[in-house]
Amino acid sequence: MPHRHDLLLAVIFGLGAGLVSMMFFSADVLAPAVLVAAAAALAAAAASGRAARLLLTAVFVSAFAVGAWRTEQVTRSFATEFFPVGEKITFQATVVKEPRRTERSLSAVVELRRCRDEKGGDCSGRRLLLKTSPYEKKVFLRAVLSGECRPERPRNFTPDFDYVSYLRARGVVAVCRPGDLRSLRPQEFSDRVYAALVATRFRAEEILRRFVSGREGSLAAGILFGGDERLSEDVREKFKAVGLTHIVAVSGYNVTVIAQYILLLGILLGLSRATAVWPAVIGVTAFVAMIGFPPPATRAAIMGLIALFLMRVGRVSAAWLLLSAAAVVMLWRNPLLARYDIGFQLSFLATTGIIFVYPLLERIFARRSRVGSFWRELILLTLSAQIFVLPVLIYNFQTFSTVSLPANIFVLPVIPAVMALAFLTITVGAILPPLGAIFGFLTKSLLSYVFVAVEFFAASPAAMVSAQISASGATIFYLAVLSAVYLLRRR
Repeated sequence: MPHRHDLLLAVIFGLGAGLVSMMFFSADVLAPAVLVAAAAALAAAAASGRAARLLLTAVFVSAFAVGAWRTEQVTRSFATEFFPVGEKITFQATVVKEPRRTERSLSAVVELRRCRDEKGGDCSGRRLLLKTSPYEKKVFLRAVLSGECRPERPRNFTPDFDYVSYLRARGVVAVCRPGDLRSLRPQEFSDRVYAALVATRFRAEEILRRFVSGREGSLAAGILFGGDERLSEDVREKFKAVGLTHIVAVSGYNVTVIAQYILLLGILLGLSRATAVWPAVIGVTAFVAMIGFPPPATRAAIMGLIALFLMRVGRVSAAWLLLSAAAVVMLWRNPLLARYDIGFQLSFLATTGIIFVYPLLERIFARRSRVGSFWRELILLTLSAQIFVLPVLIYNFQTFSTVSLPANIFVLPVIPAVMALAFLTITVGAILPPLGAIFGFLTKSLLSYVFVAVEFFAASPAAMVSAQISASGATIFYLAVLSAVYLLRRR
């Protein structure tokens, strides 16, 4: 009889593989390949004469089938789900994601708390993408709004990107362009709590921008509260070219990686590894709370903190098991995350890289490197995360930043300090403005360094090169990396 731990692994990995595979391969291609592979695996297990191996293989294959079935059911329900598109609806809704503002429009995902169509039918409980004027002041995270509109079906604007599925991964069923919006007072307790958090964030950002002006102020707000819409298009392109967009992304890559740097900073200040975990936990929780607990950052925080806590107390296998279990639970609820939510992908893969690759690199370079412990860990953490997110970045953006690793090494060490100084600027500046101005000056000085580093690396002629990788190629890459890690750990 196999160990319960092995059975749990077979169930988790089988479910995960089934949930993910159906998002990247059609059933016509996947079914024959899986049947052949399953038959071969079962035959090999039976030939070995070990009942435990046969049972584990059967459990994995069964779990894979259940995961594939779940993905098929969810995608089919999306295709047949009814919503009164084209009919006039009257609604009350709550903004559930941070609005995205451009020069032409403002977009926000809203959840319909009350909704009636022209025939009196109930259409509440769904999510719409609300589009309105970029100058609209009533639309902000957790705002409660009412209005009327005629929902439209979302459509793809380019063959290279499935925008419809991207919206469906976020629960959005239609696009709404209301003529007039009215702001309502939140009635539910959760809405009032969220509204208070968001109001606190707005006030905090106002204080921060008072003491840290210009593009440095925009970047400070983006790092502390998430979101790159405060930055100009030119600045966003430079950050993209050097692989640093994650430091202002609510998607969560920054949540996973920056938690590691807060921990390292604690160790540098003399805390033990076990004790230094707690500042990272507090920092990540405060960050997610301040930005209103958006699902991408919340998912990333859950995965990152599970891995961080267990890995730092020496439970690497348990960290990987719990991380995988958390990811499978999220995918079971919404399989589209596996393909159309890059924040979920980056959070999971960056954490996986840190769990598996970082301990191996630390063991290899600890004796050979003359670099200080802090800088060595910094470089190895960055490299571990970069190795695992690279295929996903290439797959989604068809580009590769050749300067990403050095740019991250030069910039990421100052990000926790920027966050700490920006926080002090806000808290001290609200009480003692002259002292807040000093912290604001220090924050702006560090961010000026960040801009100098970004512009230096972005000026390289080959900073960004075109690259492509298929889903099959990415799968082969990950299998090769994991195989290498397995073999090296056994040495």
